[in-house]
Amino acid sequence: MLSCRLAVWRDPDVYNDHLLGLLKFADREALSAVEEWEQSVRSDEMIQVRSGDRQYEIQRFCPHAGQDLLEVGDILPSDIIRCNGHHYEFDLKTGRCLTANADPLKTHLL
Repeated sequence: MLSCRLAVWRDPDVYNDHLLGLLKFADREALSAVEEWEQSVRSDEMIQVRSGDRQYEIQRFCPHAGQDLLEVGDILPSDIIRCNGHHYEFDLKTGRCLTANADPLKTHLL
């Protein structure tokens, strides 16, 4: 990397806090601080969302980085919600994160 012979790219080219932290800070403490802040934005507040003819009650804030799903959440086909803050997708039926190793979304079918 220091020789400038390395070429890198992302596909899809989406913003990533962890990659930015690694490239910008290259510091374990700084990366830990970013992760700690992201995980500190928690709330037990629940909201209702509709996917097709099903209605779910889910936690309002994304378990990855605390983005407000009322503002940045999109319901996708097949009962999936995408948090557009970092493009993490969660299965509304199980809460499992489909795009990364993240905590599950609290959810249940109404």
